[in-house]
Amino acid sequence: LHTAQIDLERAELSLSHERQRVREATVSLREKIDRLQAEAAPFREELLEVERERSILDAERTLLMERLREPEEALKAMEENRRRLKENMIDASSNLKRIEQEVQSTAASVIEYTTEEKQLQKSAENLQSKLRDIRRRLETASREKDTITSRNRLVSAILNAQRDGLLKGVLGQLSDLGSVDEKYDVAVGAAAGSTLKYIVVETSSQAQHIVDFLKSNKLGRATFIILEKIQYLS
Repeated sequence: LHTAQIDLERAELSLSHERQRVREATVSLREKIDRLQAEAAPFREELLEVERERSILDAERTLLMERLREPEEALKAMEENRRRLKENMIDASSNLKRIEQEVQSTAASVIEYTTEEKQLQKSAENLQSKLRDIRRRLETASREKDTITSRNRLVSAILNAQRDGLLKGVLGQLSDLGSVDEKYDVAVGAAAGSTLKYIVVETSSQAQHIVDFLKSNKLGRATFIILEKIQYLS
């Protein structure tokens, strides 16, 4: 037991010495580490600076690569645009040819239509001329009819008034007092003209009575052949 106690004390002493040695070694190592860290500090700063410069260079390299890619992409875009423009030019050329053909066809149709239009216009002008002539004839015939109707009404009124005893000496309208051979009818009508519509009466006073009668009844005017004034011709 005593021996064991001695061994234990020796072991503890040895352990204490070992701890002291380790402690001293540890202090020495820490001092060495601190010294090395102090010596490495400038290198560490330099390394950080190098890393920063490297980062900057990497960023510039990336930017440069992007800038280098931009012309390539622009070139590709230009090539694509060129290809599309070429296709568009081909399409435009084809459309232009088609349009030119349509224009030529349309021009031919326009010439044809213009010729037909001129012919139709000429026909329309001829028809309008004929229509105007027909209208003039109708208007003339209508006026002549109105004149004849008015004249017949005037002559009838005069003859009726004479039949009723209001007028005297009326022999009638000159055209009704004689007859002309049919082959001379046109010539006599042209020569006599409106004279054939004159009212034949015996005296001037009778003619005046007729004028007054026409005025009072608003029947119009009449021209007279007064027999007493042309007796010298008989």
